[in-house]
Amino acid sequence: MESMAKVLLVEDNEMNRDMLSRRLIRKGYEVVIAVDGEQAVTMAISESPQLILMDMSLPIIDGWTATKQIKGHPDGAHIPIIALTAHAMASDRERAIAAGCDDYDTKPIEIKRLLQKMEALINWSVISLYFLIVKFINNFSKKLLPLEAASTSRWLYFELIIIESGYIKNI
Repeated sequence: MESMAKVLLVEDNEMNRDMLSRRLIRKGYEVVIAVDGEQAVTMAISESPQLILMDMSLPIIDGWTATKQIKGHPDGAHIPIIALTAHAMASDRERAIAAGCDDYDTKPIEIKRLLQKMEALINWSVISLYFLIVKFINNFSKKLLPLEAASTSRWLYFELIIIESGYIKNI
């Protein structure tokens, strides 16, 4: 089975980590694991995941601080992060969003709900990338190619990028 997307799972509880990683792998995701906030920040940059599942109660650096550091780094700012926490108050959700999380889910994890959130954020990231590429190609091709050639050329180039990236199945 081809991997759908790389997910960084940040979870210090071994049972939670094992259960969730096995379910994600069964669904076709490539899973890399961090066990504390400090490791999460390092791995978010070095592993370039398409999504991060971030436990908020972590040792060394908590999930709120790790999220802020990842989102504050140029190579991590674009990575969607879903906060995972046992805290179910509205203020906890607001705190996670304020820290930079793109979504929020409560423990115990309901896998179907989490997968829907993950797929929505991964697909949104792909669509955002699409528009960035189109904008870049439009600007670039206007400078270098005549208008008619630019239109054809930019779309062929874009299709090649999307097909080679492996994201064609997510659009």
